[in-house]
Amino acid sequence: MSKRLEVVQATAGEAPGVVGATAGGRRLALCRTTACLCAVCCLVAASPVQAQDASPASPWETSLKVQLSHPFGYVQVGENQYQGDRLTFHDLGVDLMEAVDLGLRYHFTPEDALHVSFQMLFLNGSTTLTRDVFFNGTKLEGGTTLDTTTNFPDFFRITAMYERYLLPFGDRGTFIGRAGMTFVGLNFRLQGTIAPGSPGHETKEDFITQELPVPMLGFRFDYPTSDRVTLFASLDGGYLPWINSGRSEGGTVRLTQSQLDALAGVRYAVLDSLSLEAGAQISYYLQHELSHEDDNFIQLSTVGGFLGVRYTF
Repeated sequence: MSKRLEVVQATAGEAPGVVGATAGGRRLALCRTTACLCAVCCLVAASPVQAQDASPASPWETSLKVQLSHPFGYVQVGENQYQGDRLTFHDLGVDLMEAVDLGLRYHFTPEDALHVSFQMLFLNGSTTLTRDVFFNGTKLEGGTTLDTTTNFPDFFRITAMYERYLLPFGDRGTFIGRAGMTFVGLNFRLQGTIAPGSPGHETKEDFITQELPVPMLGFRFDYPTSDRVTLFASLDGGYLPWINSGRSEGGTVRLTQSQLDALAGVRYAVLDSLSLEAGAQISYYLQHELSHEDDNFIQLSTVGGFLGVRYTF
């Protein structure tokens, strides 16, 4: 047990590299991003007539955001006596993460709201292994291509937050507290050449099998600088200490997880109920599963930006 915990606490840079990242998958990523941005523009173009008739006090709010970010961190999946190699996202050739975020907010009083968001996440990359590596008890052959193909529906996130107006912020702004839960569904998938004599033959790990909802707390503030321009920011964090997941895989599976999301941006009101927004965001996600059979760990941090559209009705 102590050996495994020592491995988890080591820094990502200590592992020998599996260098040779290629540009495979980047064109597909850019095409998907372009399609999402076109969808945002279509929503803007299609909404003006309805937006002019909407009341500023409309209780419903929908949003669509496209996020592009650079991922940091690593994944390490062990199986029985095969500990698993620490594979950083840089070593895997994964230098772009995409997300499409669909949101729905309902104000059931002027001071209270429920916000639900659904994220579709995309991680792609390719590298040439310079040595044999172990992943989930499977030996992947050095000198061959290894692709990361972890995309929706294998990677998604659902978050539900209750929001409550707390106090004014400056002379025009508002400060809002939030509490809720988030759930990350992750099946981490690799595609590569399995070495002869490999003890295992599976190149994916179903983190979702042991996943539990994680409690979240946070805040959001909005500050209008004019009738059309609003500055906004939010910070949300969640933590699940070591806990019995209620599942068994070679013995009881224990789980810990951490989550952090921060963003800041500017919103421009095209019409009374239709606005565009853009800004920067960072996130941090850690999940560690431990049992007699498994020792699985993923740490994923991202830094990037977003572009979105928001509509109230």
